[in-house]
Amino acid sequence: MSLLGVISRQPVHLRSIASKGGGGGFVVREASKNWSKSIALGDGGMIAVHSRSSDWTTLGAEAASHLQARELTGDVFVATLPAVGDDCPLGGCMLQTSSWHFAYEGAIGDGDALRRALDPMWCPPDVPPNGPGELIFALILSHIVREGAAITADVAMAKAAADLHRARSLGPVAFICANGTNLYAYSFGRKLAFKNVPEAIVVGSPEVLAEGPTTRRLQDGALVVLAKRPHLGWAILAHP
Repeated sequence: MSLLGVISRQPVHLRSIASKGGGGGFVVREASKNWSKSIALGDGGMIAVHSRSSDWTTLGAEAASHLQARELTGDVFVATLPAVGDDCPLGGCMLQTSSWHFAYEGAIGDGDALRRALDPMWCPPDVPPNGPGELIFALILSHIVREGAAITADVAMAKAAADLHRARSLGPVAFICANGTNLYAYSFGRKLAFKNVPEAIVVGSPEVLAEGPTTRRLQDGALVVLAKRPHLGWAILAHP
């Protein structure tokens, strides 16, 4: 799978289209049409849209193909897309709670080894030990809820990134995680990149977001936060 995320201060429109080979696809565009990007969900792809009313809408390829040119508007988008031309077989998934959406891609094959690397004593409730994406999301949520209001999402994400650094020998991994206000991206061995476009910031896997003079590649093991308040911008929260 490949990852794509967008965060914007202004409304961004998501219009369903027929993608190549059938199935659901979308065009993401800024309201004044200064930029746009076509994406194909394909088999197994998912996209989550956060609206200004603080609600999330999640669509798979089959649901998208039946929207009949319906247009959704939101300020945060998170998507998992079928990878094209990847030499490394990557698994992926999209997971969610009421306020968080998490998209994962990676080649970690042993979930139990991942759990031991993160913390041998940690046993997340109701999470199978052989699901790397599920384990990483559970790890993030555990940091968020561990100290309640005493810990911010930025700090929780930085702690999760530090934990993941101990598992770097298990294979490449990347994730995008968003709560409707901020969007976080982490990469090790997958070379996620991000760039500013008019009124928005886009982050994605290398086969989704082409390199260019305005594209910044996320350093291996680094965590970046993309925020829309108080102004649109980004910051590195954790270094390898």
